[in-house]
Amino acid sequence: MIIKLFVLFCYVQFHISESVDRPRGVPLSMVSLYPVDGTFTCLDGSSTIPFDRVNDDYCDCETDGSDEPGTSACPNGSFYCNNIGHKPFFIPSSRVNDGLCDCCDGSDEYDASLVACTNNCYELGQAAREEEARKLALFKEGSKLRIELTLKGKQLKREKHARLLELKREQSEAEILKNEKETLKARIEEQEKAALDVYKQLEDKKREQQEHEERLKQEEELSHYYKEIDKNNDGYIDKEEISTHGLFDTDKNGIVNEEEMKILFGDEEKITLEKFLANGLEYVKQLLAMQKVKETVASPESEELPSSDTHDADKDAAGELPSEPQDDAGQDEDEDDEKDDAEQLPDDGESPETEHEEAIKPEYDEETKKIIEEANTVRTEFDEAVRNLRDVEREIRQTEEALNKDYGKDDEFAYLVGECYEFTDREYIYKLCPFDQISQRPKNGGIETRLGTWGHWVDGKYEQMFFGQGQSCWNGPQRQTQVRLKCDLKTELVAASEPSRCEYLMEFNTPAVCVWRETQEPSDDQHDEL
Repeated sequence: MIIKLFVLFCYVQFHISESVDRPRGVPLSMVSLYPVDGTFTCLDGSSTIPFDRVNDDYCDCETDGSDEPGTSACPNGSFYCNNIGHKPFFIPSSRVNDGLCDCCDGSDEYDASLVACTNNCYELGQAAREEEARKLALFKEGSKLRIELTLKGKQLKREKHARLLELKREQSEAEILKNEKETLKARIEEQEKAALDVYKQLEDKKREQQEHEERLKQEEELSHYYKEIDKNNDGYIDKEEISTHGLFDTDKNGIVNEEEMKILFGDEEKITLEKFLANGLEYVKQLLAMQKVKETVASPESEELPSSDTHDADKDAAGELPSEPQDDAGQDEDEDDEKDDAEQLPDDGESPETEHEEAIKPEYDEETKKIIEEANTVRTEFDEAVRNLRDVEREIRQTEEALNKDYGKDDEFAYLVGECYEFTDREYIYKLCPFDQISQRPKNGGIETRLGTWGHWVDGKYEQMFFGQGQSCWNGPQRQTQVRLKCDLKTELVAASEPSRCEYLMEFNTPAVCVWRETQEPSDDQHDEL
């Protein structure tokens, strides 16, 4: 029926067009401006000429070329293609009689000696009308889906708003719970501290007592050692008495040199027992520990410290003691190494320090144990309350960000939130997550590259998306992508390309852009001949 009406329309249009006397290249709507029985005034008003000079192949209206609508005399003029059966349009006057058929009715090439044009307006018009009908049907069907998407989008937004209100309530409750746990934690930790302080004082006192007893024991051992070095029993140790003592010969050259003596004697020639204990206690302890390590390595079953009975033997075995560097800095470094060797863990895996601390640490009474256990429980509950509050606050931020995004005039694009779509070409797999980001990864495996994150709608219209701030190109700018939206019944990513370096273009089909209006129906006013 529509085709029959169109044929009838074309027939009427043709005969009306033929019955109206008008210059070549002039549309029917402008006939009144070209009176055939008078003069012609250039359309810009620049001059008036006799009508017989219209289309005389000479340009009188140089500004707008309106006196030569049907020739190529005026380079700035326009020629109107009637194209009955198809869409009429204007072409530049310079293309009139240029040997190329621009108008489907061939009216622009009226000089038959140049070219013979075939009038194929009806065939082209028929194909255009079928394509237009297909598009109209697509838009009609797509608009129904768009309405459904709009309803879905509004529902999703209502759910987001409801969830936000619920999260606000949960945030308030979580803050109250967190504050309660914090207050309880502070109170129980204060009780815990008071209870543990009592034991700490006992531990400190016991530790001080043990350290004092240990020091006295060491001083007693070193005093005995001192007396053995003091061969003349004059109450002093001089450099001569210590010069051949193997324990102090750290460089193993058979003699204790000045640098090695200086560690004990300083600038003095001899020292008393008090100074020996004050200046050399830690140093001698280290040397003895080093000797113990050597003896342990040589005889694993021997675990005894060097005694006074072995001191003379030490002199004879001076060359076998671990060596010490001759300068203070080097001495400190090697002393640390020797300490590490001397402080090896026993077979049961407990270090001497650990055993010592365990010996000092008292057993808590039942009331203190109960307070410690309660404090640990409250600390765990407080940490959990803090995590819960942080999770709620994070979800609130995400929900508010989602609600503040522009999902279209009627929220028709809201259904795309959280969805991702892929397109694969010969080399890459492109992934579009609307309102989030776009990425690209090689088909054969490799690192994913971010081509952009959600930015905004281009020109405020809901036809093109912009994603910016992607990963930077090598020695280039940050990647960015524009996504063109087209009406279709399916939602899918259909094309991806890189028209220029670091700038990508994608085509995305969705019913959300299928806006149907009654004015989209074909109407007669698209042809101005009537």
